[in-house]
Amino acid sequence: MRDTMESANKSFLGKRFEFKYFLDPVTAKKVEQFLQQRAKLTVDEHAAAGGYFVNSLYFDTPHMSDYRDKDGSFLVRKKLRARMYESAWHNELQHVWLEVKHKNNMNISKTRARISGADWNAFISSGSALSLLQAETDKPTDLRHFVECYLRQQYRPLSVVRYRRVAYIADFSSPVRITFDYDIKSNRFENRADAHNLIPVSHGATIMEVKFNDRLPWWFTDLLSQFELSRTDFSKYRNGVAVMRGIQRIPISK
Repeated sequence: MRDTMESANKSFLGKRFEFKYFLDPVTAKKVEQFLQQRAKLTVDEHAAAGGYFVNSLYFDTPHMSDYRDKDGSFLVRKKLRARMYESAWHNELQHVWLEVKHKNNMNISKTRARISGADWNAFISSGSALSLLQAETDKPTDLRHFVECYLRQQYRPLSVVRYRRVAYIADFSSPVRITFDYDIKSNRFENRADAHNLIPVSHGATIMEVKFNDRLPWWFTDLLSQFELSRTDFSKYRNGVAVMRGIQRIPISK
């Protein structure tokens, strides 16, 4: 884990609204230029060298309830995932973040607890979330929430999603975080360390996410108008599983 990721919580918005936009590669670069030149935004410190990698391991229930809720466009749903900021999953991590993301229409609420790489390896190798109750963390309440959700619905690891992220933070009446996720790929959990066989998910497109908890700056309306952007409900997890179902035949029980 890079030292710069120690300050990751500075840009973490636990309760927020979240809008997503599906951009072709040319438009994505033009929108980034707009943010830099018109809105005068600077790149987040973690993305100063061209972006950073995000690896997310998604968990789901035996009947893939979270996938089904997203695929059915339910307004109220949740996701459990583990996140690391490395180019690939491996067994020598410094930290891993365990997250529970709740969504109610456009309202997002996310809990997030950081654990050590050793505690993560103990959990993922044993398959028992009970070991996490002994883990050291910066957010004990958030960690207990993850464990309770995991045990109550018998979650288990399913798929890994990897992408390169470039992020901008705007100082407005409240923080606004705009991220661009490039080269989104996915794989089954069993193949998480096999970076060569990651499967493209977004067909070369970039996902722009706008996260805020109050209001958006004046220039955001100009951005949407100039590039004719419309919101999308694109989900990295849902689309990653859909691609793998077609290629690797992930079964979904009925």
